[in-house]
Amino acid sequence: MRSNLKKALVSALCLAWASSAYSAVELKLGHFGSENHPSHIAAMQFAKQVEARTNGEVEVELYPNNALGSPPEVLEQVIMGVVDMSLSGQDQLAKHVPLFDTVSIPFSLSNAEHADRVLDGPFKDWAAPELDKVGLVYLSSWDWGFRQLTNSVRPILSPADIKGLKIRTPLQ
Repeated sequence: MRSNLKKALVSALCLAWASSAYSAVELKLGHFGSENHPSHIAAMQFAKQVEARTNGEVEVELYPNNALGSPPEVLEQVIMGVVDMSLSGQDQLAKHVPLFDTVSIPFSLSNAEHADRVLDGPFKDWAAPELDKVGLVYLSSWDWGFRQLTNSVRPILSPADIKGLKIRTPLQ
């Protein structure tokens, strides 16, 4: 009996010691951008600010270049709780919460300032409870650019740079 009590006490002390020597909470953030893409640079700034503002108690581990899967796969992993955060576009979110299609309609927003006012204002208030229903928390809208072209071939700096590229738009 005394031996069992001794083992229990040693176990309790070990557990107490282990919990006092805690490590930082690590959060996974996955996205599609390369390591020199503006989204990754902003994600690095986000991770640095989170660590600084939590005195190192929360660390954000970044997974660029689709390291955790394609954008739809990463969002699914966030919903399932395997990944903590993603930089998902409205098109990906619309597959789970269709109201995100409303802000993806071409030319529905007149300029970047209008988009910011809508996305960070009434739309966020409307969308947050809907995202919550599928297990997502709406921190903020991510700026992927306003009426921009992206491709994997070359930078688009002038209209001439579009020559020879196939252009597609997302349709839901």
